Amino acid sequence: MPPKKFRLRPLTLMATAAAGMTVLASCGTSASPSPPRTAQSSRSQPSACAWPVEDSYLTSNSGLPDTAAWYWGQSFTIHQSTQVVVSGVYPDARYASFTVYSSSELPFTSNGVVSSLADFQIAPDAGSANPWRRVAAPGGHFTLKLRMQVSPGQINVLPLAPAGVTSGVGYLEYRVYLPAAGDASHIPLPHITVENRGSTQQFRACTSHTTAIPPPVRQTTTTQATTPSSSRTSRLAPLEFFRAAFQTYFPNPETAYLLAYMTPPTASQVVVVTGKAPTFPPGAHPSIWPSASDQVRYWSMCVNIGEGTDPVVVNHLPGGQTDLGCRADDATKLSAGGTYTYVIGTEAQRTTIERVAGVTFLPLSLAQPAAPLYLLAMRYTLANPSFDSAPQNIVQTLSAAAAAQTMGAYYPHAQICSLSALSAGGASACG
Repeated sequence: MPPKKFRLRPLTLMATAAAGMTVLASCGTSASPSPPRTAQSSRSQPSACAWPVEDSYLTSNSGLPDTAAWYWGQSFTIHQSTQVVVSGVYPDARYASFTVYSSSELPFTSNGVVSSLADFQIAPDAGSANPWRRVAAPGGHFTLKLRMQVSPGQINVLPLAPAGVTSGVGYLEYRVYLPAAGDASHIPLPHITVENRGSTQQFRACTSHTTAIPPPVRQTTTTQATTPSSSRTSRLAPLEFFRAAFQTYFPNPETAYLLAYMTPPTASQVVVVTGKAPTFPPGAHPSIWPSASDQVRYWSMCVNIGEGTDPVVVNHLPGGQTDLGCRADDATKLSAGGTYTYVIGTEAQRTTIERVAGVTFLPLSLAQPAAPLYLLAMRYTLANPSFDSAPQNIVQTLSAAAAAQTMGAYYPHAQICSLSALSAGGASACG
């Protein structure tokens, strides 16, 4: 998922005579999201809980989310003597990772990323196995430690803050892509324990995970790549994919994003996107990584409304069904040669579109039929180092030419096509 545009409330670590340490947090306590709490109300409820923020298309639906991904956030106060211990089990999912970020009040580089571990990099506890390292069932145990001093070669230890920073606020984000259960309901969240000056406190599990945070705030980049506007889109050609350049919170350091602007086609038209698909592991379970046969761990294409907080399309259909605006790799039809053809149109056009052999339908919004602008987002997560055509290797951002040169046949080409031409002759009849 691209950078989140919100700020988690920090856990405030305070020395006390009775307990040695009290941890303050803003946590949901009901089935529905709680309103953002003020600093005073947070201080009046000192008990802490683990992973108070859960983010997905089902909650905030902001920041170009992938509908196959779930994100949990935990904040902490940085102290020289603090150690955060994260203990959990390997999830049954295609991909998972932990990333530590620094606060905006602190000097930082790499968009706030302090440190990160992908699933295959996390060593198992004694007697357990990592299913991304060798064939094993999910559920093996691991333990991570976040602390200020990290020595070279230490296993499962991440720095709490950038070098030279000894105070402020840090954030930990846990990501899970493509859970085997189809959603995050069966993902066991890791336990969190804070150790400070000889005192230890294990956080209770939050009774609910909420986005009880201030509304997303637009944060511009050097090129304003995440804020659609007429001034910006005039400089970027529609339907031309470029690598995004995010300079704000919570990017996934292992994911590269290709974006393209799209104005809605007319009622008789659709948008067709074609390209060569990277190879990827099958299914929604852990698999050995790196793999000689897989170029990326995960990829997807999503249609997002290009205004406000850039939500992904979520269409609630008659009969209670929901059509989501993302198609993960395993939900994308591929030709014998490994190419994909996405056709973007309205729900009313869907039946006609899906009669065309080999195409994968992606929807425009039912809830906002007059949306003036869309953002198409293709994401590649955890590219194999040997995959030279991965968008991670695009050096120049905001340049369709640079993206096309690096990706070659893997670069997505988009064009407008009449629905009648597509229906009569397939994607090859579109140009």
